[in-house]
Amino acid sequence: MGKIFHTKKVLVVTVATIFSSGLLIAFYTLKPISADGRLLIWKVGYGMIKDKPATGFGKGGFEANYLYYQAKYLLTENATEKEKYIAGNTHMAFNDFLRIGVEHGITGLVLYMAFIITLFGISGKKTLSMYISKSVLFLIVLQGLFSYPYMIYPVMAIGIVALALLSRGIRHFRSFNLPLKYINIFIAVAIIPLTFLIYRKYAAYHELYAGMKNNGYNEFPAKLKQLFPKLKEDNIFLTYYCKIMEKAGNWEELSKSISILEKNHPTPALFIQKGDLLQKKSLLEEAEKAYRLAADMVPSEQKARGRLAFLYKKMGKNGEAYELANILLTEKVKNYGFETFKLHSKLKKEFQLKKRRFPLGQIQNQ
Repeated sequence: MGKIFHTKKVLVVTVATIFSSGLLIAFYTLKPISADGRLLIWKVGYGMIKDKPATGFGKGGFEANYLYYQAKYLLTENATEKEKYIAGNTHMAFNDFLRIGVEHGITGLVLYMAFIITLFGISGKKTLSMYISKSVLFLIVLQGLFSYPYMIYPVMAIGIVALALLSRGIRHFRSFNLPLKYINIFIAVAIIPLTFLIYRKYAAYHELYAGMKNNGYNEFPAKLKQLFPKLKEDNIFLTYYCKIMEKAGNWEELSKSISILEKNHPTPALFIQKGDLLQKKSLLEEAEKAYRLAADMVPSEQKARGRLAFLYKKMGKNGEAYELANILLTEKVKNYGFETFKLHSKLKKEFQLKKRRFPLGQIQNQ
């Protein structure tokens, strides 16, 4: 009987492995650029883990540091032209194992793997709910290899329900008996402070909504400034705050919010905005560094390099300016849109250059 069970187990594992391998090959064939993009993320992420293998970068560390590491990697000799082309404005690992390894180090990774092994290795009543719960949790773990289920509320809610159903069937907990009143007290103690924190956050967002609805444009920046201390940890709010403060000409507030986003949510657009601010302050060399970093983060985007071309001309570096302008006008563009059209029109007018036409979406070695 044991031999038959062992044979079936080996057969199931073999079939599952072959099926998974075939599925991965099919996905890669259907979306090779997306798959290569994932491989680039894993490669850069591995470098991040090597830098902080024990403790990692902490919660949110992937989002806060990945683009800096991507820019650094793409400047090395190991980076290929294809990788420079497919590199994107990435803030998610698209792999839970990689994210946990980057943010919590090998320690967190071992704990996560131990949890998964324990989860699927537990024995209990062989009921329908037990099989369904394990299947749901397995699918969430599988999704975590290529996506970000921890960011999707319905998936996490279903996962918690599956864990609760699974815990009811575990034999080891039958002898555990705790009076219901103590359980209720524990839940109340845990929920009350969480409810207070959630209410404070809700009140701040409601105040933001009311301010957007009721205040005129001239009064709105002042309203946002009042809300800044309450929402300064929200990267989406800060990104919006930067745009409003830039339009309002409040350089002090703009600089303050940019410095926070640099640490928590860096993007090429943020460093372009920083470069523009530094230009207004006549800090041209610092502006050049900001534009250069934006261009290094996502080399296929032209906006930051366009800013550099105009800045070089302003600084009197005409050779670099014309060379960069010529590259921008002649290289094959990854995503051609209205912004690219405006940039090319401005470059042709400013530098009196003609644009050669190439098919879009192809890689050209520079």
